Amino acid sequence: MRITARLDESTVKQLLEELLPVTVMLDDEDVDRWIRIDPANRVDFAAGEGLRVAVAGQLSWKLAGVQVTLTIHAAQLLLRPAVVGEGTEGRLLFRPSLEKMDLKNVPGLVDSGIAGLVNMRLENEGDRLAWHFGRDLTARFPMGKDFADVESFVLGVGTAAVTVLADAIVLDLPLALGFSRKTA
Repeated sequence: MRITARLDESTVKQLLEELLPVTVMLDDEDVDRWIRIDPANRVDFAAGEGLRVAVAGQLSWKLAGVQVTLTIHAAQLLLRPAVVGEGTEGRLLFRPSLEKMDLKNVPGLVDSGIAGLVNMRLENEGDRLAWHFGRDLTARFPMGKDFADVESFVLGVGTAAVTVLADAIVLDLPLALGFSRKTA
């Protein structure tokens, strides 16, 4: 059996409205390094790549002991969906990367250097934007005492795939159905 889940534009926009604004800590040890991503100005599907999200926000960093908070006039994030793991380990991830950023009163060369540092940190955040479908959809349902030889109905997950189309993200998820028998 296969389940196909299709995330269309309205669903994606609703999810982003619930997620944003969000503040992402850029350093586990330093609470003074963070990026705040404001609500999306625009969301576009990039077929074969992911979701391009236009945002604004703020970036805070401590430089030479001085806290500096910069305004992000415009930034473009790419959220790349990916399936990792199989069976109970299967997950759908959305890996974020900052494609471009325009900081208020900061030269473009510095913008790109800061964007590189932010991307190094965001790489680690992709595992947190995840649906653990393998764990969530794997189950055993006891059949009860009326079934003398059959112990349970079993639902398992196969190897999934995700595709980005021009108007949606599609997750194709094979499910294995079966019964486990009681042992003598």
